Amino acid sequence: MNSDLLKKYLDGQCTPEEEQAVLKYLEEGNEEEVHRHILSLEETVDSHVPDMVSESLLDDIHSSINARSRKGIVSKMKRWQVAAGITILIAVSGVAFWSSRPKMKEQEPDEWISLRNDGQEVKKVSMPDGTSIWLNASAALSYNETAYNDREREVTVTGEAFFDVAGDPGRPFRVKTGNVTTVVLGTAFNIEHYENENDIRVTLVQGKVEISADKEKYILSPGQLMSYNVEKHSMEVRSTDIGSTREWLSGQIVFNDLPLADVLKRVATTYKVDIVCQQPAILNGKRLTGTYMRKPPAELLRKILFVHGLHLEEKSGKLIIKP
Repeated sequence: MNSDLLKKYLDGQCTPEEEQAVLKYLEEGNEEEVHRHILSLEETVDSHVPDMVSESLLDDIHSSINARSRKGIVSKMKRWQVAAGITILIAVSGVAFWSSRPKMKEQEPDEWISLRNDGQEVKKVSMPDGTSIWLNASAALSYNETAYNDREREVTVTGEAFFDVAGDPGRPFRVKTGNVTTVVLGTAFNIEHYENENDIRVTLVQGKVEISADKEKYILSPGQLMSYNVEKHSMEVRSTDIGSTREWLSGQIVFNDLPLADVLKRVATTYKVDIVCQQPAILNGKRLTGTYMRKPPAELLRKILFVHGLHLEEKSGKLIIKP
């Protein structure tokens, strides 16, 4: 393939036979040849296209091809995917490129679904494969609807969520929470990933899951809790009482051996209130395990603080923690 044929392809002027030849050539992934052809296109414009930009375009082209290959539909890749990469390349160099080329019909983009529970009640989500996901207050879920029910099922979660995964050995279920990936075939488990906390926690209720983070992997058994420290990049696995794990699904607030500082952050996130601790040191070493009804934030905090001999003051719209 030569540069003229690549330009002809991008202009949408190829015959069906030529188009297939170009697609086959791109699938073969000959970086040096593709790079040479891209650079030769500089001659059609006034400015020089930097090598680092053309290298970036190569990465984009092959990433696109590889992604499509995983779905087995590389042969259906549309011209606009490569043309878009070329347009970005020229935009970076500050040049208008083939602005008069005919418009091409764009391929339907991937459909992303993003759900966030902004209320204080638990929200249940039913996935296309029969999996049920419960989102706690302020939790968020996102997934690629186009790809979800294909070879594998993958979702991203922040906040706290409980999963009852429909069994399907041929399509693993993956949950991404920060650096932690949880892979299951059919099981029930709880994930806690609050963005303002240092730990990501996975508690297994039934079945079996594989947890991976950085270079570590661990297979959890029922009754085990994995805690991953985001700052230290360390994973800790320990036994836990799973009796209360599901209780928040009925609307209660559950804390399972959580640092008191994180408890206060969760209450602030759940109720969208401003909680201030004038002496942060008074929280050091204090942890909380307990199940509470969803009461007004001040009432809930007083019950929580009472356990540790601390007090609450309401002032100027803020909830202030005092010794």
